[in-house]
Amino acid sequence: MSKKKCNSMILISLSNLLFPVIGFFLTLLYYYITNNISVQQKKILYFNMAFSFAFLGFLYTRINETGDLYRYGLSLYYYGESLFNGRENIISGIYESFYPLWYFLLYLTNKLNLNIQFINFLAGFTIYFCWLYVIYELDKKYMRKHIDKMLVLKMFLIVSFVALFSSYKTLWAFSLLSVGLYFLMNNQKRGYVFIFFGVSIHPVAWIPLIIYMISKVIKFNILYLYISILFGLVFKNFIVIFNSFLDLPFLGSKINTYIYGEWSQYRFQDNSEYVKFFLLVLLILFILYIIFFKFIDLKNKNDKYFMTYNNFILWYFSIALWFVSFRTISLRLILDGAIFFFPFFYQVFLYRKIYKKRLLSLFILLIWIFMIDIRTFNILNDAYQVGNGLPFNIFSSPLFYILEDSV
Repeated sequence: MSKKKCNSMILISLSNLLFPVIGFFLTLLYYYITNNISVQQKKILYFNMAFSFAFLGFLYTRINETGDLYRYGLSLYYYGESLFNGRENIISGIYESFYPLWYFLLYLTNKLNLNIQFINFLAGFTIYFCWLYVIYELDKKYMRKHIDKMLVLKMFLIVSFVALFSSYKTLWAFSLLSVGLYFLMNNQKRGYVFIFFGVSIHPVAWIPLIIYMISKVIKFNILYLYISILFGLVFKNFIVIFNSFLDLPFLGSKINTYIYGEWSQYRFQDNSEYVKFFLLVLLILFILYIIFFKFIDLKNKNDKYFMTYNNFILWYFSIALWFVSFRTISLRLILDGAIFFFPFFYQVFLYRKIYKKRLLSLFILLIWIFMIDIRTFNILNDAYQVGNGLPFNIFSSPLFYILEDSV
């Protein structure tokens, strides 16, 4: 790295640490207008981006006691109460045993006398940095210009920070798992560490992990995808098969909630529901279009990583389609699970077939463009507040909070 580039990185990183919101825009500006950014620079820039959004998560609060974030705060409070009343174990009971890392974080946060903002920051940084890390590794391996920039932009647009910090446990688990699977697909055993952290945050991470295990032993056939589409459309007519599992600890309550309960129904009571459903449909259409019109070589025998990954993602997508009629499961596996599809997206632009099939490409490019969560731009929504609100939060700094706590 040249002296000039090094000085630029120092200046941007300092501004990002002192004023993360301003630093984020400086980081993005440098990232998108500078050519020939080195691997070392990208790692620093991605760290800055993740830190900035984590700080937004630290500032983020829900209004009128709404959203999962409010419930996370309640969980932290009640956990602290149980410690005060003589709780002996960090994890107690069957339910908590399915979320060991989450309850360890509640324990640690209470012991350090911190609040839910600490966990929000940690979740935000982990989610964004894991997502960016997979893009970074793909870019480092295949060295194709501008694909990383397209995917980074899509990452920020497809996952609204508003939605992320309103409910982040599923995405947190998936982000850790995605890095773990990337490492395993490249024969790096450190992937097991990330997988352990992922399934310890939220048990939903077991679903893609089990699918990965299936993909290791069974080769995917495109016929399975057609069957999955048909099955997903009629699956609700056969939910009686879950009756035998209702008495099982933990699993029974989840089936009651997400298969039989109100959380299984698409409910369009507010604009947010329409946005999520629209994004879900576009994402499914994009993937189906790529597969059916063969924009990428799904077998890809010349690349061991993509061959392994494609077999996994086809299994994952097909099984996710089984639950397309069940709102919460579908949104979690496909929208929150969008992080698993980014190596798939990378291949679309890597092999350039999208530029050759011009007429067919027009529709898919329109889908790609509109595949955004517009809640990202709804900065005046009265359901949440970031810091002291605009324009004051633009100048918010971690130093202010450190000094405030030390006084």
